[in-house]
Formats: sequence, structure tokens, C-alpha cells
Amino acid sequence: MVIFQRPKWNSSASLGELDLSPVKFYGDLLESLGYLTSLQSLELNSCNLSGPIPKSLWNLTRLELLHLSNNYLEGPVPLSLGYLTSLQSLQLNSCNLTGPIAKSLWNLTRIESMDLRNNHLEGPIPPFTSGQQNLNTLLLSNNSLNGALPSWISSLPSLSALDLSFNHFSAQLEDFNYNILVEINLEHN
Repeated sequence: MVIFQRPKWNSSASLGELDLSPVKFYGDLLESLGYLTSLQSLELNSCNLSGPIPKSLWNLTRLELLHLSNNYLEGPVPLSLGYLTSLQSLQLNSCNLTGPIAKSLWNLTRIESMDLRNNHLEGPIPPFTSGQQNLNTLLLSNNSLNGALPSWISSLPSLSALDLSFNHFSAQLEDFNYNILVEINLEHN
């Protein structure tokens, strides 16, 4: 195991990509990451991070890829992630996140892949704003999501993979358009 001092980033850094997966850190996700405003890709999977996702990440407006999977994060998906309007890939699976899915995530009109599996998210999936024309993968399995299966999901024009398994949805599948889906998993609802 290599132990090194945690970096403190500043706004003069022009780093475009940061991938420290799976370097083992101890403690909270760095608030100072918000200073790396040139970042387009941030991957901190399996880094042993804990604490909430810092609100300072909303400063990373150029971010296209945010992968924080397999950590010990706490609390809800922050509303501030909805400010990352360049985001194309969001992976927050297996992070211990709680609460409802932030409605602000539907502000991510360039999003192609969203993976929030294996958390403790609850409540219904919030209605989307019709701007998710590029969303092709939506993975929300193994949470405590509930309510009616949203029929608007089948109107996402690029959606090819949908996993809502191991939740508490009630389904009305007559209105659901399967034509565009290549993979669908609705088991254990």
C-alpha cells in the first residue's frame, strides 16, 4: 500500500483528466476538486472515499465523465450535479447514497449513461424534462425506488439498456414501448 499526502488543488491547475482508480484514500472526497475547472474526466472508483459528494463539484462545468463508483459516500445525490450540463457519463453505483433521485439530474441534457445501481435511493423516479435525447443506458437497480413505472422512460429516443430490477415499482406495461430497448430488466418489483 502506498500512502501519500492528499493533494490540495487550486484554480490555476489546467488538468483535463484525473483517474486515480483504485488508489486507496482515507476520508472525505476532496472539496478542493472543485478548483479543477478544466477537468473533463474525473474517475475515483474504488478509492475508499467517504462522506458526502462535495457541492464544489458544480464548478466543474466542463466535466463530461464523473465516475465515483464503489466508495463509501453518504447522503443524497446533490442537486448541484444538475449544473454539470456537459456531463455525458455519470457512475455513482455502489456508494451508499440515500434519499430521492435529484430532479436536477434531468438538467443533464447531454447525458448518455447514468448508473445509480446498488445504493439506498428511494421514492419515485422524478419526471424528466424531455431533454435527454442521448440517454442510452439507465441503471437504477437494487435501490428502494417505488411508484408507478414511468411511461415516459419508453419515449427516450436513444435508450437501449434499462435496469430497474430489485426496487418496488408497480408496473403498467401496456403503455410501455419496448421497440428501442436492447436490454431491459424489471425483475423483483
